[in-house]
Amino acid sequence: MNNVNAWLMGEKIEERYPFMSHGEDCFISRVAVIDHRAPIQLGNRVTICDRVKMLTHDYSPVMHGGKEKVAGIDIGDRVFIGIDAIILPGVKIGSDVTVGAGAVVSKDLPSGAIYAGNPAQEIKKITYNTL
Repeated sequence: MNNVNAWLMGEKIEERYPFMSHGEDCFISRVAVIDHRAPIQLGNRVTICDRVKMLTHDYSPVMHGGKEKVAGIDIGDRVFIGIDAIILPGVKIGSDVTVGAGAVVSKDLPSGAIYAGNPAQEIKKITYNTL
């Protein structure tokens, strides 16, 4: 699935994140924080902006006697993740999604909508006009 049209500010994504699979025309800001304890999959035309944090593990339950959570992240096609958003372990983001700046994504986001807030909630459906 890896393609030469996927970039990380001038270098290929797979050079910096070999654990990540991606489609075509993806872009990740060099100052994004990408955790790599579990696989991350990106579809086609995914943009990850500055200071986005994608976490595939959560150690906090261990502090209370629980087990560490480790789970991958799956992102569909045509997804834009705004500045300072946080994507937590095990989340699946559908296709045709915009995640607003500063949003905290702790649960799956269905396709075709704009999400914002903490926790991220749907604020608008995305509809397309066809001629």
